[in-house]
Amino acid sequence: MNDSAFHKCVAAAKYLQQEHPGVVTAEFLSFFETQWEEYIKRTANRLKGIFYQHSGSHLILLNDCEYVGSAEQFAEYLLMNFTYMDNSMSVVYERLAFNTFKRAINTSKTKKYAQMQLNFSGMNSTIYFELFNDIAPKTVANFLGLCSGHARQVDSENLTYVGTEVNRIVKGMQI
Repeated sequence: MNDSAFHKCVAAAKYLQQEHPGVVTAEFLSFFETQWEEYIKRTANRLKGIFYQHSGSHLILLNDCEYVGSAEQFAEYLLMNFTYMDNSMSVVYERLAFNTFKRAINTSKTKKYAQMQLNFSGMNSTIYFELFNDIAPKTVANFLGLCSGHARQVDSENLTYVGTEVNRIVKGMQI
């Protein structure tokens, strides 16, 4: 969703759909990371074979079953089969990705979002949390309170995640 390469693939597919209406049809699915991981698992189970070697955060399928690959492989496929090449500046797709992500976060009626800045060995990273406010509103409120920091009523101690050390990160699972 917030990846410029995804939006470049979408633009290419829309262009081909418009230029070759009887040949090309497209469906665009945009996910947050956890949703993406679940989709990849289901798709890998359904398609098997070469798909197990897929890497990257983009997946291009033809007719919902023929594996093309990643965004780079899709660009090569487009050039070879349709002589299509996108010469747009990358900043166009970066801005589109940013605005799409921002719109998704700001318009959700059932979910809330939080972000944390982490620093590991001098490298800064931002993590976005998708919180299910419709399912666990008290838990979400508590988590957001700790993210922004608030004083405890009993003794005015400031409760916050700021400055908290992270002692374990498991990719795709937990912090």
